Parts: sequence; C-alpha cells; structure tokens
Amino acid sequence: MVMVNHQESGDVPMMMCLGAYFGLAHNTTWIMDEMFRWTPFGVPSQWHNDFFSKEGNKEVVIKRIKKHFTTTYFERGLKWLIFYPEGGYLRNRGERARNWAAKNNLPVLYNCCLPRTTAFIALVQSFRGEVTEVPEQVEDIIDVTLMYKGPRISV
Repeated sequence: MVMVNHQESGDVPMMMCLGAYFGLAHNTTWIMDEMFRWTPFGVPSQWHNDFFSKEGNKEVVIKRIKKHFTTTYFERGLKWLIFYPEGGYLRNRGERARNWAAKNNLPVLYNCCLPRTTAFIALVQSFRGEVTEVPEQVEDIIDVTLMYKGPRISV
C-alpha cells in the first residue's frame, strides 16, 4: 500500500513513472477522485479497473471501497495500491485542512495536509480479511512524501 501526499497534478505522472520504472504498473490499482474519471488518464484507469471515489456519506464510501477490493483487486491478484490520503491538491485543501486541524487540536501543517482516514480504514479492513477471506495481507505501508525545490510540477 503506497500513500502519497498530494502537492500538484504532476504527482500522478511522477508516481506512474516510478511504478513503470520498478515494474509495478501491471500489478497496481489506483484510488482517485471521481472527477478524474473522464480525464486523459481517467479513461485508461477505468479500463484498468482502478477505483474512483466520491465524497459523501462515509458508510456508502466504505461499502463501495470494500466491494471494489473484494470483487476486483483481490480477484485479479494485484499487489500494489496507490492512493493520496489527503484527498486533493495541497493548494485546494491546505487552508481547510489547517482550520480543521486547529479546531481538533491536531498539528497544523503547511507543506502537506493531514490524511483523510475513511478510505484508509476501509482498505485496512479489506486487507485484514474483515470483509472477506483475503489471500494475502498487507506486507508494507509505504508513505511517500513528495517535495519540490522551486515551483511545483503541474500538468
């Protein structure tokens, strides 16, 4: 499971290139926002059976994630999962995330956002076999922090 902080739109192709470099592209599923479904990388992602998430009722989101991973990810024998737990670009979520953190007595961050946990919890439950019998457990959670010197990479 690879969790990546989300700075700019250039993060996605950067992670795609890293996945291709390390030979993971054919064995990976992505979780992305529903708004990307009909973008140039969203259409092939549909063919690839990646997961498109919509904000909304947490219980509905959790059910959709668990169903997708039970019926798609595990059945296809995939090994890698890439998602952005912050739920959006830093420039769009930063102020709202800082306000939420301050209100809830959590660290106020300026270079990344605190992760949103609904999807992560559903994923962990799925991988633990709480949803169905899962052939393999999560071996590692890799937390990738992207940093840019100078202007951020945007596509």
